[in-house]
Amino acid sequence: MSGGIFIGIGIIIASSVLMQGFKDVKNANKTIEVKGSAEAKIISDFATWGGYFSVRDANMTDAYKKLEESKQKVMSFLVKQGIAEDKIIFDPARVDAQYKRDVNGVNTNEIEMYEAVIDFKVQLQDTTLIDKVAKQSTDLIHQGVKFTSNKPSFIYTKIDEVKISLLADAAKDAKVRAEQLAKTGGGKLGSLKSIRQGVFQITPEFSNEVSDYGYYDTTTVNKSVKAVITSQYALGD
Repeated sequence: MSGGIFIGIGIIIASSVLMQGFKDVKNANKTIEVKGSAEAKIISDFATWGGYFSVRDANMTDAYKKLEESKQKVMSFLVKQGIAEDKIIFDPARVDAQYKRDVNGVNTNEIEMYEAVIDFKVQLQDTTLIDKVAKQSTDLIHQGVKFTSNKPSFIYTKIDEVKISLLADAAKDAKVRAEQLAKTGGGKLGSLKSIRQGVFQITPEFSNEVSDYGYYDTTTVNKSVKAVITSQYALGD
């Protein structure tokens, strides 16, 4: 066999190897990126609620006395609603002096009135009870208590366990989507190249509220939790 034939065969083999190399490089650079999501319903298992009540009087001693009377009314109301005394936390009373103003509206050094205030808080696992009591707390106003209620806060204490489970489900969802897209395009799904966790959206049930920074609803007992991840896979022919 002549030298020219050997050279020709060598060129063919080299070209074949080179083309295969280009093909491998091309395939190595082919990727697909998909998002996967998973959602779950949760029911809050812990609630916090509170507020404050106040009185005003020109005499500081009388202000404290009236405040104590209001405190007893608040305590009695909460206990009658089914809340145990040891679950009710009262902050120490605070008193602010309010000064008279002159004809120009500037405060003078003469005290006109004292306002005494007590904040309180209740924390329970019974979210239904907290919700009910908060709504009925306006009854205290009818009893002569200058009362202000805060909005109840409802949370789910096992949310971290739910998040871990949802991330796993979201990753599975992403892989299914990637496989479907690869099959539709006539390709084959390769190995996982990267995966990124998105923010969690914890919203009121049936709500469409979302935030780029994540959302954590504490205003409702029933909530939805949604996790999103972004996965990148290699593609082959």
